Amino acid sequence: MKCPSSVPDFSLWEKYKTKKKVFIDGLGIVPEINADFFQKEMGDRLLSAGVFKDKKGSVLYCAWGFKDEAHCSFTAVMGARGNWLMPMRGCPQVKRLTRSSVTIGITIKNGSRRKTFVF
Repeated sequence: MKCPSSVPDFSLWEKYKTKKKVFIDGLGIVPEINADFFQKEMGDRLLSAGVFKDKKGSVLYCAWGFKDEAHCSFTAVMGARGNWLMPMRGCPQVKRLTRSSVTIGITIKNGSRRKTFVF
């Protein structure tokens, strides 16, 4: 599938669950992040998307792809002005920011840079 130039409008997809505790690859459970999950039929396959938010409800990033594939097809990070940055191929590359062993935020790779979100 070709990398899209914009993020799909997930409000047009079926919301099928919300998770208050989210497992993020490479980090495990990050209690400061929750997610809404959406799905949409595409031919004989099912697309699935996760929209990840902090506890205040601010959107951080999203990831989507086919449910029958092991990894995300695409990721997009929320920009500073409340608009999606350009989608990228693959799963989100998220790192935890800690201070004295306490998670204070995350960084997400966006092209050659990293976007930082402090909780």
